[in-house]
Amino acid sequence: MPATEAEITEALRELDHSHAYKAAAKALGFAALCIVSTVGRQRRRWDDNEGAHPTRLVVTTGDPRRAVETYNRGVHSIEGVYHTLAHIWLPSRAHGERMKAWIEEQIKADPMLNGWSDLAPWQFEIMFGAAAEALRYDAFDDNEKHRRVLARARRSR
Repeated sequence: MPATEAEITEALRELDHSHAYKAAAKALGFAALCIVSTVGRQRRRWDDNEGAHPTRLVVTTGDPRRAVETYNRGVHSIEGVYHTLAHIWLPSRAHGERMKAWIEEQIKADPMLNGWSDLAPWQFEIMFGAAAEALRYDAFDDNEKHRRVLARARRSR
């Protein structure tokens, strides 16, 4: 039976920062496949009126919101700041890397420098479900990840 949002919130308050929760999360080894991009199009040069949408897929075992830290050190334009716009959890980093490769193979985006693609982020996001189905991967959201980690932490107590 799926947990309600209130049950998950209460359980997170109880265990989120506990040693048991952190140990369970590490033991499970989940990885997030993240879409890192700017919120809107960015100028490629000062006279560029069309702009580009620098986007990339990133796999991380940490907090998906922090997947952008490396990229915010040098952005494509003066006003550009990268964000994690969407993410999905997978059983391991290896699953994340394979799903990333599968999605990139399916979507032939306009390449930019240093591994970036000129592509609207939603075009990657709509492929999450198709990739999970094609690869037969168990992909899940934040609530399900927390539920699984809490269940593991409770068993380890």
